[in-house]
Amino acid sequence: MALPEAQDDPRLPGPGVAETTEPALVAVVDAPTALTGFLLSLRLPRYRCRNAQDAEGRWRVTIQLRSADALPALLELIERWRASERIGVTHVRVGEVVHRLPATGQATGPLLHRVPV
Repeated sequence: MALPEAQDDPRLPGPGVAETTEPALVAVVDAPTALTGFLLSLRLPRYRCRNAQDAEGRWRVTIQLRSADALPALLELIERWRASERIGVTHVRVGEVVHRLPATGQATGPLLHRVPV
C-alpha cells in the first residue's frame, strides 16, 4: 500500500530554498495556565507555537511570525482567545514592544516600556 505524498508546509522553506539569516520575528503571549496556553496554540494552526513554562514558572506561548504584517491578525486571534477563556488581561511581547490586551474592548496597541531580554 502506498502512502500519500507529504504535502509541503507553506510555513517552511521549500526544497533548495536557503533559510534566511534574519532574526525570527516572535510573539510571546502570557497564558495563565498550561491548559489556556495549549488552547491558544490550537487556535493558531498556521503558526509555529510553543507552550512552555519559563524559569519563574509562568506559562508563555511563543509564536513564530512570518512577517510584521501578520501581527494585527495575530493580535485579533489572541484577543478572541482571551475573551473566550475569560482571561482578564494578557500581554503579547514582540521584541521590545509589549501589547496589552485588556479585559474589555479591543487591543490597545503597544505599551511604551521595554522588556528585559
